[in-house]
This record gives sequence, C-alpha cells and structure tokens, in this order.
Amino acid sequence: MSNLEKPNRNHWVVILSQLFKIIYESIVFVAIVFVKLKWYYGVIITALMVIYSIIKWRRTVFYIKDNMLVLKTGVITLSKQEIPLSKITTVDTQQNIINRILNVSTLKVDSGAVGEGKSELKVTIKTNLANKYKDALLENKVESIKIKDNDDNVIKATKKDIFIYGLTKNKLGWVFGLYVFLSQFTDFISEKIVNSVGDSAHKIFLGMQGTISGKSVIIIIMLSLLLTVFIYIIVALVATLLEIIKYNDFKLYKKNKKVNIEYGFFTKKKYSLSHNKIQGLKLKQNFIQQFAGLYTIEGIIVGYGDMEDKIAMIFPIANKNQKDRIIKNIFDDLEFEGDFKKPKKREIRRFIIKRLLITIIITSTICYFIPKINYKVKIGVVVILALWQIILGYLNYKNTSIGLDENVIVMSSGSRTKITHLIKQKSVQSITKSENLFQRYSGVCDLNVDICTNNFGEVVTVRHLDKKLMITLEENLII
Repeated sequence: MSNLEKPNRNHWVVILSQLFKIIYESIVFVAIVFVKLKWYYGVIITALMVIYSIIKWRRTVFYIKDNMLVLKTGVITLSKQEIPLSKITTVDTQQNIINRILNVSTLKVDSGAVGEGKSELKVTIKTNLANKYKDALLENKVESIKIKDNDDNVIKATKKDIFIYGLTKNKLGWVFGLYVFLSQFTDFISEKIVNSVGDSAHKIFLGMQGTISGKSVIIIIMLSLLLTVFIYIIVALVATLLEIIKYNDFKLYKKNKKVNIEYGFFTKKKYSLSHNKIQGLKLKQNFIQQFAGLYTIEGIIVGYGDMEDKIAMIFPIANKNQKDRIIKNIFDDLEFEGDFKKPKKREIRRFIIKRLLITIIITSTICYFIPKINYKVKIGVVVILALWQIILGYLNYKNTSIGLDENVIVMSSGSRTKITHLIKQKSVQSITKSENLFQRYSGVCDLNVDICTNNFGEVVTVRHLDKKLMITLEENLII
C-alpha cells in the first residue's frame, strides 16, 4: 500500500477540466472584458484563471494513513478532510471517452455524510492507481477482480431487457417537455396560417349557437388522443435509445463481500458496495410494469446513488425469476420467508373515498367555470376521472401489505407506482403508529418505519392496517 500512503495528485487533465469550468461559469464576464475593454485585459484574466487552476491542482493531494482516507485541498485556505475507512459505503469509478484515451478514471468515494448527490472525494487519476484505491478502501487485495461474462454469479441485463425498461419507463415528463419545445416554433408560423386554421376549426367544432356539441367534443378528444399517441411513440423511442446507451452491458455480481455494478457505453461506470452496509432494496413497478410483472430494483444505502439521477440503481428491469435470482444470489440476507398481512376488505373505502371526493370537488368546480361546454360532456369528464380514482384507490389497497420474519421486514404500497421495500430489521431507525379519529373508531392505524437512506431519514408508510396486527408486528420488530 506504499503507493497509496504517499500523497497523490489528480491527473493533469483535471487542470483543463477546472479551467473550462471556470470559463464556462464566467463566460459573460470574460466576453464583456474582451469586447468593452482592451484585449490584453481579457488575456490577463484568462492567464489568472490558468494560474488558479494549476495552483488548485498542485495543492490538492490525497492518500491513506492510519485507516483514514485523507484529502487536502485549497488555494488560499488549505482544508483537510479525513474519512475513516470503516465508514466508506461506496467506491466507484467511471470513464468517459477522453478518460479511456488517456487511460485515466474518475474515482468517487462516499460515506453518506455530505448529502444527496454529492461525493466526499472525487479525483481523476490513472486507472491502475484508481483500482488500487478502490480495492484498498473496500478492504480487499490490491488487485482488480477479473469477471467472466459466463460466470454464474454475473447477472446481466441484455439489450432486450433495457429496451423493455425504456418502453415501460414513465414518459409523461418527456411528453410535456417535447410539447413545450414544439410550442416555441409557433413564432415561426405566419399569422395568416394561424388565422386560417383557427377559422376552419371554429366552423368545424362550433355549433350555430356558440356551444360546443357532443360530436365535436368527441372529434377533438380523438384527435388529441392520436396526437398524444404519436408524440408518445416518438418520445418512447428516443428515450429507449438513450437508456440502451446509458445501461449498455449492465452487469451485477458479488465478489469478496462486495456488490459490483458495471454499465455504460460512452461513459463506463463501475460501482462497488460493501454488502454489509446495504440496508435493503426497493422493488419499483410503475403502472405498466405492475401488469407486466416487471421490477426496477434500487438499493437502500447511504452514500450511493447515480449522481445524475440520484437513485441507487441495482438492476434496471427484471421479471419475477430474475428478481428472485438477484435476491437469492446477491442479497441472500434479504430473502423473506414469512407471511404477508393486508388491510381488511372493509377498509377498501378508506383508500378510495378521500381521493374520490377531492377529484369530484376539483373537477366539478373547474367545469362550472367553463360555460361553453355541454353539461353532458362536463358530467362525462367528472365521471371518467372519478372512475379513474376508484381504480387507483383499489390498486393502492391491493398493493398494500406488510410482512415480517426474523431478519427482514417487507412493506408494499402505491397505486400508479408500487414500491416494495425489503428492509433489514437491524437497519430500522424507529417505528411509529399513527391514527386519525376515523381510524381510531374502526380499530385501524398507519405504520411508519424510519430507515436511514440517501434521503437521510426516509419514512416508509403502510396504511389502514388492523391495530391488533400492528401490536403483533411491533412486538416482533428488532430495533
């Protein structure tokens, strides 16, 4: 470990990266200086930026000493940060195209102490040195783990799997973004064309008395649906292609008590997680995935998460067999062998009534203030939305359950997105029982379990469970 105990610096490419970052953040100021003042003022300012980047690179060093990872950095004020090796939860490396050409890697180290989406140490060094740090920080031999693709312990996500993941992933945000993007082009359309289209639409869709007829509304709805479907298909294909590029060659495997994750096409990422510091898993299923029997698996661990998505991706898409294999082979301490308990059937109303009343009140109020739509159409809209909320409420009831064995607590809930938490009992920070006046009268309550995650105290809630069941569960929880 002698190479790791002596001070090491970032690769010189960091100087260029830091310089570009400074110029980008102050581009307006630099441009004003070059345009409004003498040109040599701009040259002086640029030279100062270069000097600053070099000094910062020179004064940033890191090393391992006395079971501590030490980072010293600063230009005017020198700061020193020490991270105990025992507290480190995640060490990962990544390479973009430039890194691969220069044979360097970006090393990120986290213990979860600095907040979501941030790394306590982020350096760019030669790949062989990055691998040595990675192995040493996770208490392994100073040599990289060699993995074969045909190894039984390696679980891979194929391009077909990623394609399905991209298609089933929620695209509503993408559709809205594309709509906003396309709406910017209206300025390029001549006013004459807009007026012509408007007049035609007015003649088609408006009746003689200025009221939109039911037939016209149906035509409008059909055209809107066709346009939405077309936009959705385009967005889904683009998003799916991006997901295939992002999660290309996805591998999940376990070696020497480490959970390892590798993926990426242009930017190759490699995560290594200490198995004993993984507190649980999240099995996520959006509306489509619930009916298709597919799961997106995320980890529950402080200090781990994709810095762009801020999620702890373990496996992007898995069917039931793959999900069971991942838990059995990689996370065997999260295998659940107990029984699941659900709310009583008579509690279905509690999952439906509140959301149903809110929907009816809001939509009825909005429809009341829209005078030119036929009252039958308004009633139809309210009924459709009310039925939708009834369906979602029933799904939430159907998806709500809790299970407990000697080591694991399993909690499921959600309607549009079902989330199943598999949590190690020893990772539970606290449990609370809450009940409102109506729940107290019916003998039911909500169970809130506080676990330590990337969100620093995530609370998982299961609602409307029998109070007697809660007492039994509380007695068997290990805290």
